[in-house]
Amino acid sequence: MPNHEMMKQICGASFAVIDIQLFLDTHPASRAAKEALNQALKRRCEAVCNYEAYCGPLSVDSEMRTSEYRWVDTPWPWE
Repeated sequence: MPNHEMMKQICGASFAVIDIQLFLDTHPASRAAKEALNQALKRRCEAVCNYEAYCGPLSVDSEMRTSEYRWVDTPWPWE
């Protein structure tokens, strides 16, 4: 899958997470919204992991999960 398609998946899942969090601000007892949030978080995590497996770390906190610092070893997003 091309990089831009993977980024679209990350952006879509991130938007869903933020949107559901805003909904939960006004509807904190909504069980359906909490389930939707968990699903969106899982989707985002999977999308980020897929991107990072193919392209390298997406952010500095992604790099913290490994013992190696590989920012310079992988292509930059614009490459």
